[in-house]
Amino acid sequence: MEDDTPNPSGGSIRGAVKRAVSAAPTDFAPFLFIGLQSVDVEDQGYLLGLSDNDPHEIVLRKGAPIGGLDPTASDVLRIGSATFTPDTWHHLRLDMIVNPNGDVVLKCFQNDLVSNPVTAPVWTAIPGMADYVDDALGAASGSDPFVGGYLGFGFQSSNLQRRALFDHIQPLRQK
Repeated sequence: MEDDTPNPSGGSIRGAVKRAVSAAPTDFAPFLFIGLQSVDVEDQGYLLGLSDNDPHEIVLRKGAPIGGLDPTASDVLRIGSATFTPDTWHHLRLDMIVNPNGDVVLKCFQNDLVSNPVTAPVWTAIPGMADYVDDALGAASGSDPFVGGYLGFGFQSSNLQRRALFDHIQPLRQK
């Protein structure tokens, strides 16, 4: 999806994500992202995905994709309260709402794939992950909020033979 920096807006990124069975249960993290400031993996954005630990959790982080999703990192904004084993599909949604005052509201949702298919999701809040307001002054996160950028999905790995799967990716823009 193209960068919207000239006309900053929010949006929503949705998709089914799975940490597949791999050579080891750690050293990788799949995620959805929004507000990524450039196409460089060292640039910053908002990431929602599956943490790099076993069992894994759902994590919201403000940082660079190259950093993955270490749940102990200082730039983690929220961590879900449930843990999961490898080979579990998660249907996730990350909304970024840019308010006129410059605040950015991040909302994290999940769809129970046992009860609802990806084609007809019923979105519910992720347990343990309240909405996050990245305020215009940067007081909450320690840095200015991202009011535009790229959205998509990514995979970070620090070792060989790590696998993640993505399906039914839906990018939407706030206009």
